[in-house]
Order: sequence, then structure tokens, then C-alpha cells
Amino acid sequence: MSRGLRAACASVLLALTAAGCGSGTPTRSAISVRVTIHTVTYTLTCRPTSGTLPFASRVCRDIGRHPQPLLDPLSARSTCLGGPGRGVSVSATGHGNTVSFGGRPDCDWPGGVGLAIYYDAAERNAHGLASDEHNLGCDDDPTLLAKPTPWPSVFACTHNLWTPRTAHFIRVAEQLPQIDSIVHGLFPTEIGARACTIPAGGPPPGIRLAGSCEVTVKKVWSMPTVTFVESWPREGNKHWRAILRVTFLHGKPGTIVHLGVAPPQLWS
Repeated sequence: MSRGLRAACASVLLALTAAGCGSGTPTRSAISVRVTIHTVTYTLTCRPTSGTLPFASRVCRDIGRHPQPLLDPLSARSTCLGGPGRGVSVSATGHGNTVSFGGRPDCDWPGGVGLAIYYDAAERNAHGLASDEHNLGCDDDPTLLAKPTPWPSVFACTHNLWTPRTAHFIRVAEQLPQIDSIVHGLFPTEIGARACTIPAGGPPPGIRLAGSCEVTVKKVWSMPTVTFVESWPREGNKHWRAILRVTFLHGKPGTIVHLGVAPPQLWS
């Protein structure tokens, strides 16, 4: 089956409005969804909103903001262990194309959060729906969908570790002169990791090391520590690790500790 919903005009899906993909004349177009949980099937139509799925208007709003995980999720790269659990099956139709998918909510990634939205709505679970709406971006965030997959970032997003408070501590730590001169532009702005190219000083000039740059935040509500870790390959499938750790006291950055080997940027 062609992945038609994603092939349709992206702006059309985002607004839940059909524009004919280039016709220049916007017209309303319905999105229809059938959700089956165990033996019960619910219906949902957006533009106009109708159907038997509880929280219909709210789920239609979620579809407008995050169409991909709710209408045509990407293939899962990970799943959770254990039994079959709560199975959800979805059939979504828009612009003459139908996509069917399913799995366990809050289990597969990507795709699990979108399934959880439908499950929460069917169960009339307003608290769970709010929590999963907060995480919907984890299923379509381009930084998480990069290859190789930045698994620490995926874990942080799906486990609610991306918060304004942790982002604040990372930002403050990065701006310290001793830190900025080393980590500038290499690390994620949230808890997690990404592939990076680490500049190294000393001879030969211009050397670059392909590696990983990971940032973590611990003890967020007591004595926060922000840790930056650069790692790059060495012989025997092992890695060198350069670690910079900033400890906060009463919300202000205090001690800075270097662990592991010297950061390549300081080589001479």
C-alpha cells in the first residue's frame, strides 16, 4: 500500500484542509478514522467533527497538530517486551487513500504515542490523554527520527524528561565560558545524544573525530548536575570518553569537573 496520507500535501493535512495539491483553490476535506480496541470499534470524522469516539474534537485537534503519528505512523524501530497487552487497530482515510496500522499504545516507537491517544479517548481517560498529547511530538520529531537513531534522546522524550527546567540548566551550563569553548554547537538542547563531529587540536591540524555528544541532567530538584559527554571510537570496539560536569547550587552554576580523557578540543 502506498503511504498516501503522507504523500498528500503536508500543509493540507496539518490544517485538515484539502487544497488539491497545487490547484490553488482550498476546499474542505474530511478525515475519517476507525479505531478498534478488542472487539469494539469507534468512528471519528474531522471536518466536520463527528463519530462515536469520545473526546472527538480534542482528537481532531491532535490530528491537526501531529497528522503523521495519528494517521500514517512510520515503521516502529523499537517495541516493549512482554505479552500482547492492549491492542489497538486503526484505519485512517483521507484524500481517497486509506492506511491501516496497529500495535500496543505507548509501546512501539515511533507510533505508540499516536495509538495511545486513540486508546485514552476510547477509555475516556482524560488524564492519560493529556499526558500522551504532551508526548505526541516524540513520534514525529525529526531530531529523534535521524539515523543512526539517537536512543538516549528518544528515551528522554518518551519518558517525560524533556522539561523546561532541564532545558534551562543545560542552556545555563553551556553558556559558561569554560564550557562553551568546548561544547559550543555540538550537544542537544534537551537531555539526550546525537552524532557529532568533534574538532581536535594539535597536530595534524584540522583533525575531526566522528563520535557522539550526550548531555544528561540529574538531581533536577535538589542539587542539579549537567553532564556533557563526548565519545569517539578507539581500538577494539571501545570508546574514549571526555566528560564535563557542572554542579548547580541554589540554582546557580558552581563547580566544573573534568572526568575521563581530555576533550579533543583541548589537545595540543
